[in-house]
Amino acid sequence: AGISLPRGQGICTRVPLVMRLQGSTSPEPEIWLEYGDKVVPTDEEHIAEAICAATDVIAGMFCLSPFHTVKNVLIKTLTLHVKKAG
Repeated sequence: AGISLPRGQGICTRVPLVMRLQGSTSPEPEIWLEYGDKVVPTDEEHIAEAICAATDVIAGMFCLSPFHTVKNVLIKTLTLHVKKAG
């Protein structure tokens, strides 16, 4: 599907990511994230950034000191919807 997910060392998403891929006849892809009661539209270029931002909203970050940040890992689900031709 040509979808770029977040990459990095350690844990990147910290929440389960469900991808829903659906065929479409539209020339323009429709891409959005769903979590809780939020629906956040994005595009192919910014999927990884949108997932990281949504993860921070869902899982949060706790700062123990200026040099140490703890990132939570949760079971709340983040769903990426992709409607795309092809």
